[in-house]
Amino acid sequence: MINFVSHTVIIGFTAGAAILIVSSQLKHITDILVPRGESFIHNLMDLYQGAGDSNIYLIIIALATLITTVLTKKFFPKFTNLLKRFSSH
Repeated sequence: MINFVSHTVIIGFTAGAAILIVSSQLKHITDILVPRGESFIHNLMDLYQGAGDSNIYLIIIALATLITTVLTKKFFPKFTNLLKRFSSH
């Protein structure tokens, strides 16, 4: 079935899914209360309104983890396979 769907549609679907996953996980990184089952827009509004209450230590740990993963993939490409997107750089 996937062969009959254009490449552009597949890229759009994948990008949309990635945005939904990221927005649903930001509550864990920021420690902001976001009720379950809300729409994408409501999640963003809750995160925006609670930005002042975010836990800076969790944000620092999340950023350090992301930076470490990207740098590890760049300088030691065979060491980890966490971010396949960065393997072509």
